[in-house]
Amino acid sequence: MAIHGDDVALSTSAVAVWTANNGDANQPQSVTVQSSQSVVVTVGGADVANASNGVVLPDGSSAPKEVTVPLYYGDVLYAIAASGTPTVQILVNRV
Repeated sequence: MAIHGDDVALSTSAVAVWTANNGDANQPQSVTVQSSQSVVVTVGGADVANASNGVVLPDGSSAPKEVTVPLYYGDVLYAIAASGTPTVQILVNRV
Protein backbone atom coordinates (compact mmCIF):
# COMPACT_ATOMS: atom_id res chain seq x y z
CA MET A 1 0.00 0.00 0.00
CA ALA A 2 1.09 3.54 -0.71
CA ILE A 3 1.50 6.57 1.55
CA HIS A 4 -0.20 9.89 0.77
CA GLY A 5 0.73 13.33 2.05
CA ASP A 6 -1.18 16.58 1.59
CA ASP A 7 -1.61 20.12 2.87
CA VAL A 8 -5.12 20.98 4.05
CA ALA A 9 -6.36 24.54 4.58
CA LEU A 10 -8.51 24.98 7.69
CA SER A 11 -10.94 27.63 8.82
CA THR A 12 -13.00 28.42 11.91
CA SER A 13 -15.58 25.87 10.70
CA ALA A 14 -14.89 22.14 10.77
CA VAL A 15 -13.12 20.90 7.63
CA ALA A 16 -12.92 17.24 6.58
CA VAL A 17 -9.18 16.53 6.33
CA TRP A 18 -9.47 12.85 5.34
CA THR A 19 -12.12 10.23 4.59
CA ALA A 20 -10.83 6.69 4.99
CA ASN A 21 -10.95 4.95 1.62
CA ASN A 22 -9.30 1.76 2.76
CA GLY A 23 -8.77 -0.14 5.97
CA ASP A 24 -10.65 -2.85 7.78
CA ALA A 25 -11.04 -4.04 11.37
CA ASN A 26 -7.54 -5.55 11.33
CA GLN A 27 -5.69 -2.81 9.43
CA PRO A 28 -7.13 0.70 9.67
CA GLN A 29 -5.60 3.64 7.84
CA SER A 30 -3.40 5.78 10.08
CA VAL A 31 -3.76 9.51 9.55
CA THR A 32 -1.19 11.86 11.07
CA VAL A 33 -2.14 15.53 11.28
CA GLN A 34 0.69 17.97 11.95
CA SER A 35 0.50 21.69 12.67
CA SER A 36 3.40 24.13 12.71
CA GLN A 37 1.09 27.14 12.78
CA SER A 38 0.85 29.79 15.50
CA VAL A 39 -2.84 29.02 16.01
CA VAL A 40 -4.58 26.29 18.02
CA VAL A 41 -5.97 23.45 15.87
CA THR A 42 -8.46 20.85 17.14
CA VAL A 43 -8.79 17.43 15.44
CA GLY A 44 -11.80 15.14 15.90
CA GLY A 45 -15.10 13.93 14.52
CA ALA A 46 -17.92 15.83 12.85
CA ASP A 47 -18.75 17.57 16.15
CA VAL A 48 -15.25 19.01 16.59
CA ALA A 49 -15.25 22.61 17.81
CA ASN A 50 -12.67 25.21 18.74
CA ALA A 51 -10.63 23.61 21.54
CA SER A 52 -13.31 20.99 22.32
CA ASN A 53 -14.67 17.63 21.19
CA GLY A 54 -11.28 16.46 19.96
CA VAL A 55 -7.53 16.54 20.40
CA VAL A 56 -6.15 20.05 20.77
CA LEU A 57 -2.88 20.80 19.00
CA PRO A 58 -1.49 23.93 20.70
CA ASP A 59 0.54 26.65 19.00
CA GLY A 60 3.08 24.77 16.90
CA SER A 61 5.16 27.70 15.69
CA SER A 62 8.15 26.87 17.91
CA ALA A 63 7.87 23.08 17.47
CA PRO A 64 5.35 21.23 15.25
CA LYS A 65 2.56 19.40 17.06
CA GLU A 66 0.93 16.25 15.71
CA VAL A 67 -1.58 13.51 16.39
CA THR A 68 -2.08 10.13 14.69
CA VAL A 69 -5.57 8.65 14.42
CA PRO A 70 -6.62 5.20 13.12
CA LEU A 71 -9.55 5.42 10.69
CA TYR A 72 -11.69 2.60 9.39
CA TYR A 73 -13.32 2.56 5.96
CA GLY A 74 -15.75 5.48 5.68
CA ASP A 75 -14.57 7.28 8.83
CA VAL A 76 -14.04 11.02 8.40
CA LEU A 77 -11.48 13.06 10.33
CA TYR A 78 -12.17 16.78 10.82
CA ALA A 79 -10.11 19.72 12.02
CA ILE A 80 -10.89 23.30 12.97
CA ALA A 81 -8.73 26.36 13.59
CA ALA A 82 -9.17 28.74 16.52
CA SER A 83 -8.73 31.64 14.09
CA GLY A 84 -7.68 32.42 10.56
CA THR A 85 -7.03 29.92 7.79
CA PRO A 86 -3.94 27.92 8.76
CA THR A 87 -2.71 24.90 6.83
CA VAL A 88 -2.01 21.51 8.40
CA GLN A 89 -0.10 18.63 6.89
CA ILE A 90 -1.49 15.11 6.74
CA LEU A 91 0.22 11.78 6.09
CA VAL A 92 -1.94 8.71 5.42
CA ASN A 93 -0.90 5.08 5.04
CA ARG A 94 -2.67 2.23 3.19
CA VAL A 95 -3.91 4.49 0.38
